[in-house]
Amino acid sequence: MVDNDDELQLDDLFEAIKRNKDQEHEAFYVYEQYLDSLRANKSNEEKLKILEQILKLECIEKAKANGLEEDRRKINLKWTTLKECGMLKRKVGHITEAIQCLDKANKIDENGMLYYELGLCHLENGNIFSVKTCFEKTISMCNEIFHWKCLDQLISIYYLLGNFTKSIKYISIGLNRSSMYRVGLLCLNLILRKQPSMKYLIDDTFKDFNGELVVLEDSDVNQFEVDIEHFKQNIFKLQNLPQEQQAIVSNPPTAISTFQDFGQYILKKMKEYSGLIA
Repeated sequence: MVDNDDELQLDDLFEAIKRNKDQEHEAFYVYEQYLDSLRANKSNEEKLKILEQILKLECIEKAKANGLEEDRRKINLKWTTLKECGMLKRKVGHITEAIQCLDKANKIDENGMLYYELGLCHLENGNIFSVKTCFEKTISMCNEIFHWKCLDQLISIYYLLGNFTKSIKYISIGLNRSSMYRVGLLCLNLILRKQPSMKYLIDDTFKDFNGELVVLEDSDVNQFEVDIEHFKQNIFKLQNLPQEQQAIVSNPPTAISTFQDFGQYILKKMKEYSGLIA
């Protein structure tokens, strides 16, 4: 015979299971509404409101990757919702919240595209050290669908930091996938223009290259130099930097005279203010 306390516990258990199932159905129903909003081309703010409803549901908020089949649908929905939220929050300018969403999604399941989105968020904040870290992870993780845009930016970042060796390394990754990889060829030509001594490293890096390295027109390289300068300005948008970092970019020490020295100075200081160097 079941006593009253046991009956109450069973009732509570069944009620909790029913509530969980109801919330799960609601979560997927709301996600269908989100898909409808995509098809209807609703505003990003409207899409975010729908997605945030899903994340507030207890069954989704508490969902964890525990290997159980019954929880897999919920954790997959949670990951997808966090990813979509992060991307949308970046687009509407809520960068800190976007980073939080993407970080939570990465804790569930690391993904190269998530790191790319995180890199774009850090780019908005002018945190170049985190940008390159995220973009490097994207390149290393996106094997099946190669991320050319990420490679473009990573090559440009290392060029701007004066780390031509790393820039050449990533150029070689691109050119080994496509011998006509234009951004790689443009940057390679620009590096040779800025520092002719790098020719020895370039020759060694591409000694087994299947094809010839194309020398591009000066006008194309000139335009690329202008484009990369614009990219630099976007990275170091002073209004996006903390006050102490604004001084780093605006007033480097007078002892810094070369392109490479400036790049290494910026990187060192960004690391310090990120708490990565004691």
